[in-house]
Amino acid sequence: MSSGSTGAKVVPLKSDQAPDARRIERALLARLPAPVHAVQQKGKQVLAGLLRTLFDKADDSLFELADRAANNQDQNLYFESMREVRLKRRAVETQFADEIDSAFARLANPDAAAAENQEDDTEFSMDNLSLVQNDELEELVATDSMINKANERFAENIQHLALRLDNLVPVKVYQKNNPLGPDALCNSFVAATGCMTLDIKARLVLFKLFDRLVVTQLGKLYDEANKVLIEHNVLPSLKAQIRQNRRQAVQRTSPAVSAGGYMGGGDQSDAAVDGETLNSLQQLLAEHRGDAPDRLNPEFNGPTIGTNDVMRVLSQLQQRELSGGKRNLNSVLDHVLRAREDGRRLGQLDDDVINLVNMMFEFILDDRNLAAPMKALLGRLQIPLLKVAIADKSFFNKGGHPARRLLNELATAALGWAGDGGEKDGLYRKIDGIVQRLITDFESDISIFNELLADFVSFVEREKRRATLLEQRTLDAEDGKARSERARALVAQTLDGLMLGRDLDPAVEKLLKEAWGNVLFLVCLKHDTDSEEWREALQTAADLVWSVSANLDKQSRARLLQLVPDLLKRLRAGLESVSYNPFEMTQLFKQLQVVHLARLKAPVPAVAPAPEPVPAQPAAAVDVPAVSETVTPATPVAETPQVIVENLIARQEEVEPPAPAAPAEDNAFMAQVLRMSPGSWFEMVDDDQRFRCRLAAIIKATGKYIFVNRAGMKVAEKTAADCAADLRSGKLQTLDDGQLFDRALEAVIGNLRSSRGR
Repeated sequence: MSSGSTGAKVVPLKSDQAPDARRIERALLARLPAPVHAVQQKGKQVLAGLLRTLFDKADDSLFELADRAANNQDQNLYFESMREVRLKRRAVETQFADEIDSAFARLANPDAAAAENQEDDTEFSMDNLSLVQNDELEELVATDSMINKANERFAENIQHLALRLDNLVPVKVYQKNNPLGPDALCNSFVAATGCMTLDIKARLVLFKLFDRLVVTQLGKLYDEANKVLIEHNVLPSLKAQIRQNRRQAVQRTSPAVSAGGYMGGGDQSDAAVDGETLNSLQQLLAEHRGDAPDRLNPEFNGPTIGTNDVMRVLSQLQQRELSGGKRNLNSVLDHVLRAREDGRRLGQLDDDVINLVNMMFEFILDDRNLAAPMKALLGRLQIPLLKVAIADKSFFNKGGHPARRLLNELATAALGWAGDGGEKDGLYRKIDGIVQRLITDFESDISIFNELLADFVSFVEREKRRATLLEQRTLDAEDGKARSERARALVAQTLDGLMLGRDLDPAVEKLLKEAWGNVLFLVCLKHDTDSEEWREALQTAADLVWSVSANLDKQSRARLLQLVPDLLKRLRAGLESVSYNPFEMTQLFKQLQVVHLARLKAPVPAVAPAPEPVPAQPAAAVDVPAVSETVTPATPVAETPQVIVENLIARQEEVEPPAPAAPAEDNAFMAQVLRMSPGSWFEMVDDDQRFRCRLAAIIKATGKYIFVNRAGMKVAEKTAADCAADLRSGKLQTLDDGQLFDRALEAVIGNLRSSRGR
């Protein structure tokens, strides 16, 4: 067996983990930095789509194998496998998602990672190999093949993803424990399919489909995942040499030191990086002070105020519940720290940190992406975060710092809050409680941020689950509405084409449009227009039209006599399938009978009239109906029901939503609309009411953009042209859902650089 084999991991895991284990897993997930959570959600979203495609194709593949089976035993095997896959599909999809969550949770648990590494390093003995059954061996070979091909094909993207994740979590990320790596994904799929009772033949078919439809498409997943991390400013340039040097530094430290760096202790390399970042910020501040001499003399060499004294003063201010607001923290500190009678002054580093935090909170309090009450709440966190920044200088550089993550999570959750419910709203009260707890209890132990973060993430997940259920119902209703509109438009288009140029009796027209139109509508909804059911329903409509409008000669009359009994039988069965009113159906059939009798009693013309002009059809497209006699060359071929159907299907077009041309001034805004993606937040003005909403979905069938509030309820429905016009007029404004701390820090750096340029 190859060294890349992971036999121990192929054993299916239990999908119904113990409640305690699930709670522990959720707690571990809550410890992960926000960028890792973003990658986790993006990965699950992409993989869910690929998995849906796999199961949609699995049914067809197993049916084809059953159809080509050489004996009844194999045929039954594949049919039973089809049934098993259909029954267990949802369970596999859910278990696969759970396996991904578990893989991410392990990144926050260094102890479990160490145990797993030890297990992976254990050599396989010949005794162990002898226990592997043939079926298991085939699974192992198939899994190893998928993993090796994917690792070779997407090597660079996988490496970049592993390096970026490794920069955020306490566990070293490498090929096998990368949650979105081929090793983890392939083994997760094997484990998830363990709930299926399948013969090895059918199981290998499923693995081949996974290889073809999921594994070969992982390039898209890695591009998206790396893009998410780059947007969160995680190693955006990824300089290989710097990263290699950092690796060498980490390898020289003990595992305990490396793991401790995640929670603020920091390893030597991290400390060097943190120091370099803070030094850069200090240089910008020094240049900024050069334009206007600072009240603190940079060359002051007298006694400075110790960090403990600074923390004590800040704690006193914290207990006074300094609101932050528009009050400048520097003006307060001037009186209690900078202007001291004992001659001691703030150290330059602490003074710079205070200035940086103050600038960041000025940005936060001016941020238009948050509602004013939420900004006031977050503004009260200024002193607690200032204490963290003074005590832990890695605060400005380490994206996984719990205090930064808590601020980011609070701001992200507050993005969709627009004052609905006021101070009684659950989210407002939760954030207010967290702020009060930090003001009251936080002294110097940053573990309180981890505790509050885990609690808040759990709260947000519960809220999100409720909102997701309501949102899914909304989207299902909108999707059903769109499909219904499309089906009705397509049926109307088809019937109009069928009746075009034909003078039909009013009773026949009513039977066709009102009664049989319902049959076509339901068939279109259930089976779509490329199905045999649609063709059969369309053939019945064409037979009906031909029977009441075709020019009759001797042969056509004989064909009509043969067609009518079967036509009436099909019409009755179709109308009964849609529960059409029996009384109305009887009346329509009586009127249809009158029309048919009148046509049969009419004299036969001596010479057949010239056929109506129709589009030329290839000879192969002309099907002679089985019930007819041999058609003579004088019979107008275009009048046969089969040709009518072929013409309709050939001209059948997908009904697209109207797309009016946007005015020239809207072109730039239309381009912005086309770049909008589900999940983006907006502020919308409608009837002088201002509210916040999220783009939940774009319904392709109708071109509608569906917006929901944070509870998942639909609040607006717009076309692309409507969105472009609203963007131009300012009635629709995008909200930046990026990480608040990172945006604030970037704004501070940008302002300092701008002032340096001036």
